[in-house]
Amino acid sequence: MQDATVIAVIEIGQSSWLVASIVPGLERNPLKKLRPDPDALLQLQHRWQKEAVQAGRAIKTDRRRL
Repeated sequence: MQDATVIAVIEIGQSSWLVASIVPGLERNPLKKLRPDPDALLQLQHRWQKEAVQAGRAIKTDRRRL
């Protein structure tokens, strides 16, 4: 499933969030600093998913909540 899963780790602080990811099909491991905003985080995840699809990977979406 690693070839079909975008993995993200989030360091949450009061003033900013640091998001690191492993995106299938990308040679780089994206790293992004965000303001504390759940919508911005979701947009970032969608962008990385789109980049994986553009790199030829089919990403499996799991809509379950933890």
